[in-house]
Amino acid sequence: ISQVLGKIDLRPLVSDESKLQFLSGELTEDGKRFLYVSDAGGCSIVVWDVRVQRGYRALLPPAVYTQGGKKDVLYMALLGPTLYLTYLSARAVFQVETALLRRGASTGPVTVTGIKPSPMVFLGTDGSSTLFLRPRGGGAIYAWRSDGDFSPENIVLVQEEEDCRRATHVTPGYKSLVWALRSNFHDFIHGRVGCLGVSAILAPLVRTWDT
Repeated sequence: ISQVLGKIDLRPLVSDESKLQFLSGELTEDGKRFLYVSDAGGCSIVVWDVRVQRGYRALLPPAVYTQGGKKDVLYMALLGPTLYLTYLSARAVFQVETALLRRGASTGPVTVTGIKPSPMVFLGTDGSSTLFLRPRGGGAIYAWRSDGDFSPENIVLVQEEEDCRRATHVTPGYKSLVWALRSNFHDFIHGRVGCLGVSAILAPLVRTWDT
């Protein structure tokens, strides 16, 4: 039986412009738990301290969306102590240390990680050092390891586009594998799937990016 274990009221931390989109959780070395919520409309990260049940907004610099982008979708990925973020239509990927986010309502130094070869969708991570992403409108899955520069030569193909399904999530899971969830939801919302409706598949990725 499903049950609600708790709830968080973020209303004091948002504005009329807010568009809350993605959630990441972090367990720090001293055992504290923090949640990070991307606010695309407010160009900010909502930081929530689970232990004390208190949060605040960390404002991002305008450069995060003004470099060829707009406030559309604010993707976020946590790799170790670093939070990577980018707007879908923006050219650059940025990063900020979560220790800075936890100190107050200012992000401190937000730096450029690199330039995307095209608009790309963040899909998830392997829970360690690898970010998975795909081109907007494409079905192939790519991987980038955070120990290398964010550049086209370090963004490697890990799965070709196979059918009408596109990946929406990649996550570590069962048997220590990395799993990808793919579906034709993009066709469904445009009325292009016929009588069969939505089709989804959850399958492991082959770890070719480690070789």
